[in-house]
Amino acid sequence: MSDTSFTAATDFLHRGLIDDAERAYRDALREEPEHFAALNDLGMLLARRGALPEALRYFAAAVSADPSQAVGHANLATLLLRGGDAVNARRHYEAALERAPENVEAHRGLALALAELGLEEVARAHRQRGFADAPLTTLPSLGPGSPLPLLLLVSESTGNTHFERLIDRRCFVIHKLVVEYADRVAFLPEHAVIVNAVGDVDSSSQALLAAERLITRSDASVINPPARITQTRREEHARRFAEIPGVRTPVMKRIARSDLIGPGVESRLTAEGLSFPLLVRSPGFHSGEHLIYVERIADLESQIAELPGDELLVLEYIDIADEQGASTKYRMLLVNGVLYPLHAAIAPTWKVHFFTAQSEQERERQREIDRAFLTDPSAVLGGAVVERLEVIARELGLDYGGIDFGVDRLGRVIVFEANATMVLPHVSEDPHSFWGYRNPSIMRIADAVHRMLLVSATQTVAQTATSYSRIAASRDVF
Repeated sequence: MSDTSFTAATDFLHRGLIDDAERAYRDALREEPEHFAALNDLGMLLARRGALPEALRYFAAAVSADPSQAVGHANLATLLLRGGDAVNARRHYEAALERAPENVEAHRGLALALAELGLEEVARAHRQRGFADAPLTTLPSLGPGSPLPLLLLVSESTGNTHFERLIDRRCFVIHKLVVEYADRVAFLPEHAVIVNAVGDVDSSSQALLAAERLITRSDASVINPPARITQTRREEHARRFAEIPGVRTPVMKRIARSDLIGPGVESRLTAEGLSFPLLVRSPGFHSGEHLIYVERIADLESQIAELPGDELLVLEYIDIADEQGASTKYRMLLVNGVLYPLHAAIAPTWKVHFFTAQSEQERERQREIDRAFLTDPSAVLGGAVVERLEVIARELGLDYGGIDFGVDRLGRVIVFEANATMVLPHVSEDPHSFWGYRNPSIMRIADAVHRMLLVSATQTVAQTATSYSRIAASRDVF
């Protein structure tokens, strides 16, 4: 009986009837709880919808039901990696490759997991096997009708934005091309729009150059052109935003690790306009990862020993704490020239990140501030601050990106980060949960991305049709 429900689910999925497919998969599992294909396929459907915790449970159940299936291990590993568990992701990717040594996706995922674990040499070998022979993959549309073709440019490294999950596969068929190996693709697949998902200039500068060369082969519109991404290095922001009144960006210098050790370090830092306390971070990381606060010169050498990389970013520390000592940081996302509030986070320390409040009182205070910001950012920040952010957004020139910032006691906008790597979170599975009030704001941004892609793609289609019409009209008639 479960096979009947499973067959129906597969048919619904092919016809783009996602809700019907989900119900049929669940029916199949009620009849046969250890049906591997139903567990795995339902996990994939839920992952595409953004229900990651539930998808993870189904992938784990699929592996438990039939450990011999490579695809189950690979899918479980992918969600583990997305959740930050590189150790267990590596274990399951390796299990997938034991069962299917030529599994391209497992090689790709394992390369990412190994890179996260700092095992770059081993990761490189798996990148070669995962990307070199198959740089172009196609993700078919999940909807009925004629989908619009989209070319998604990605890097083999960890410097990609999470743009793929923002693309509505009911409307688009995605051709995903790894730009480092684009020269192995003789002809680009049909596409109405190009989305450049290579977003981190620090970790993917060579990939951005490859993407820049590739887009010259196409006449389609481009979302986040690589040339704009290359201008988003952190240390460039102070120069780019220097002329905007009421905006301040921390002084930031890229310095070799060896130049931060030994005698004369404090004098070198002073010459660069830096003084203690200061912040130090490894380039190419975000969300506070590998970012430290150094209070005095005596602590510098021992503290930077924990940071990866031969070069480090040394940042001026700017205090944004209020009279009570609490620091608030805000994030705005930029879509097609419009700023959307994403979150406000508050903490009693200098390092502020969303969802880090521990006590119930802190959680309630966090929600209160965040809800007010999402409802009316101008009321929270003031109209002058919003106007300055709009100027910053125009200077960035990104189709998709974001700005992390604070406001100091003088009312100045303190820009901490502004680039294309900002992640739009998934909506809460339970709209009545503690953070469920955030869902409308997240959905509004996702809708703006979808509209931007549709408009860009349909403009290309219309221009192509017009060009064909002009060519046809100019031909001699026999």
